[in-house]
Amino acid sequence: MQTDAGWKIPAMFPWKGSTNWELYGAEHAAVLRSWNRRFEAELVAMTYDVVELYVPRPPAPEEAIAVASEAYAYCPDLLDSGVPTLEDLAEHMIRSKAWYFRWA
Repeated sequence: MQTDAGWKIPAMFPWKGSTNWELYGAEHAAVLRSWNRRFEAELVAMTYDVVELYVPRPPAPEEAIAVASEAYAYCPDLLDSGVPTLEDLAEHMIRSKAWYFRWA
């Protein structure tokens, strides 16, 4: 299979890395497509339960909390087992060009 966009990859095969949250390929693709349009986010790695993105245009500080809320809705395990607060996640998302999501 081939695709013209990395955000489409999770919808191309039965990836079940986040099934404990009932999030499947089409839902992943929708989130990744939105971030690709807004921040040029590109999927660079997927494992059994991990998605990694390269984000060349991170969100502006004024939109960081809203984007962190989206990220938390996408991957609740970010705060439940990793990042201490939504504010910490927002700070990371505006400073880093690498976004990492893991579903426990």
